[in-house]
Amino acid sequence: MNYDEILNSENPFQFFNKLATLSKEHFMELLYRALIDNKMGALQDETTPRERKIEAINILIKWFEDHEEYEKCHRLKNIIKVI
Repeated sequence: MNYDEILNSENPFQFFNKLATLSKEHFMELLYRALIDNKMGALQDETTPRERKIEAINILIKWFEDHEEYEKCHRLKNIIKVI
């Protein structure tokens, strides 16, 4: 799966259509990459409270812990530290 192609889509309709077809595994991976690569301004939104951002990242951490992808968990925890 080409996650960069999805994240760099300039057509919002195409982007959301692609999201609707992803499995949960691919969706979580896409979210992870958006955060790690700072795609689409995932953390730049000033209207979303810090606590909500952390809550969302913790959901990803739990997902990757359950799938024993601990390096991803570590990187996500580092993002929380700088929010």
